[in-house]
Amino acid sequence: MISKRLKEIAKYLENKKILADVGCDHGYVIIEGFLNYNLQKAYAIDNKEGPLENAKNNINAHEFSNKVEFLLSDGLEKLEDYVDVIVFAGMGGLLIIDLLKKDFRKLNNARLIIQANRNTYEVRKYLTEVGYYIYDEKIIFEDGKYYEIIVFEKTEQPFNYKRNELYFGPVLLDRKDSVLKEKMKNDLRILNNIPNKNAEILCKINLVKENLW
Repeated sequence: MISKRLKEIAKYLENKKILADVGCDHGYVIIEGFLNYNLQKAYAIDNKEGPLENAKNNINAHEFSNKVEFLLSDGLEKLEDYVDVIVFAGMGGLLIIDLLKKDFRKLNNARLIIQANRNTYEVRKYLTEVGYYIYDEKIIFEDGKYYEIIVFEKTEQPFNYKRNELYFGPVLLDRKDSVLKEKMKNDLRILNNIPNKNAEILCKINLVKENLW
């Protein structure tokens, strides 16, 4: 059964036709895209045979399976065709940045839907420095964890985000998102409980306090 996290990711496929799902796992985002968002073609990509086989088994149960290609690939390495939306979900932010850098030319003008398990600050910073802006963001709480979904679009007009926006998300801050507020309060509790706080921890505590409403 598809999780709330993956359902939220799939919502950003609307009006897009060709998807590359990097780290496709069980293929649920692809299935959701075809069933509910009029996808025309998809590439299921994973660097491990097990998850790719899981995706293949799940997708092959549907009539649109002939519109899906399966690539055993490290990121976009083996993708040679045009896509208009790319998902990177369920992996670390620094790994996502490495994969983006390695095949940057393949991004073209595709929408990027990114759900990094950590280092979201670094993801926002990197992509907004190389020609993207933050189109939308969503934060959800599921199974005891907070998940941030960030949607990037290519831009010719540079966007200069402040440090706090890169940490917490400009859209989430502007919206005064209630789930973000709960996450910030939770982060503050965790940071305050760290013994022998160094300068970095104290800086993070101040940043959360300054932005908590």
